[in-house]
Amino acid sequence: MEEGRQPEKGKNASFIPKLLLDKGELNVLYVGFCFFIIGIPATAIVSVQTLMLSEDSSNVHNLNGFICFTVNFLCLSATFPFASFILAKTGSVGGIIVGAFGDLLYNVAFYFDTPWIVYGLCAVSGVTHAILRTGQGVYLMENSRPHTLQRDNTLFWWMQLASQLIGQIILLLLLRATKIIDHDTRILILDVTVAINLFGFFLSLFISRPSGDPDLQKAPAPVELRQEIRKTWEVFMDSRMLLLIPSSIFTGLLKGFSQSVYPSAVGFTLSLTEYSASLTALSGIYIGAGLIMGGAIQFVRRWEDCFSLERTFFCSVGTLSSLAAFVLAYANLPDNSVFGDTEDLGPYTNSVTIALMCSFMIGVGLMYIMNNVPALICLMFQNNPAHSVAAFNFTRFVAEGIYYYYCTIMSLSTQLLLLGSSAVTGLLLFIPVDHKYTLSTLPSSKKDGKKPNSKDVILEKY
Repeated sequence: MEEGRQPEKGKNASFIPKLLLDKGELNVLYVGFCFFIIGIPATAIVSVQTLMLSEDSSNVHNLNGFICFTVNFLCLSATFPFASFILAKTGSVGGIIVGAFGDLLYNVAFYFDTPWIVYGLCAVSGVTHAILRTGQGVYLMENSRPHTLQRDNTLFWWMQLASQLIGQIILLLLLRATKIIDHDTRILILDVTVAINLFGFFLSLFISRPSGDPDLQKAPAPVELRQEIRKTWEVFMDSRMLLLIPSSIFTGLLKGFSQSVYPSAVGFTLSLTEYSASLTALSGIYIGAGLIMGGAIQFVRRWEDCFSLERTFFCSVGTLSSLAAFVLAYANLPDNSVFGDTEDLGPYTNSVTIALMCSFMIGVGLMYIMNNVPALICLMFQNNPAHSVAAFNFTRFVAEGIYYYYCTIMSLSTQLLLLGSSAVTGLLLFIPVDHKYTLSTLPSSKKDGKKPNSKDVILEKY
């Protein structure tokens, strides 16, 4: 190749690693690292806040960790229809900075014991988190090409969800040999997580503006609020999006179950181990390991070659992994383990090994669902990036917020039945949508059953 000559578009489809990255790829890596840092304290607090509030004797107002989740996610969901309008004013980078500051406020809230302060900061954080998530989705599209979007999405979510592993390792070190979380332990956890959050917010201030490459998506131009809401509603009511609503709902339910409900249930089951609080963090570590393993397999598989209906394959694997975990969790944990400390045994087993194996399988399932469902939505609605992200996240976070409220009154078996039925329904509707979209984007030679030429292969890959 001549000196100074740029590689032709699509040449990296052979997946030979490049030593030099363009501005868009560097932007994706940097913002992924920012979310990696921001996700570390968020993961630690989310997985332990229910125990932290229920076991701290200074919590005289009986603050409830699940109610904090409900307030946060309902405010988050209510903001999503307006998020694209806000981004049109701030830009995707400005939205990410605002959201990073809001995540910092969420952790700071737990320094207080006054309900209106705690729940109020949770509500503010919900609003800013909607802006953060929409900004992240738009920024990813602004720095990716259609043939690299799936790869960039996989890499981004892999980096962000891997932060769950680091967050849980830090939490395990803070809770080693701890049975309950008293006030001093609560303050120690908050000091560490807030310090990391401050560092993540500082990094977000240096996120580069989207690449000026003409092949990439452009930042949304300022428009009227009514028009933005109408566009978001049109995307939401699209027949393809409606068929993906059950998948979006299951994404929210599984995220809530893996983030807080299951680790808390393991920690509440005192019959599993003497140091049950530390087992909560260990469960989160195994979930993080499942996330990393699942992401690595799909990323490496796609790096070598891509194949038709890849999203359907990995979504199916993720759903089956989740269903198997639900069955084992039902057999291993007592039905009342989601309500608080219990000495009861599981219906059939009472094993730390099985509990941690369920955590790993939930992590694998979460990675494949969280990666492939939004990836399909982004690909189908490339001309409406902010609106498609807002529509998906609205559905996901409404489901997650409602779930956090009702999980305080639903037994473990009822929750697992709800999760299992939504998983099966979501997959059965996801498959035909993905199949139809994949057929519409396949090279004509493949549709006819012929061996594709080299140009077709390049277009089919990243």
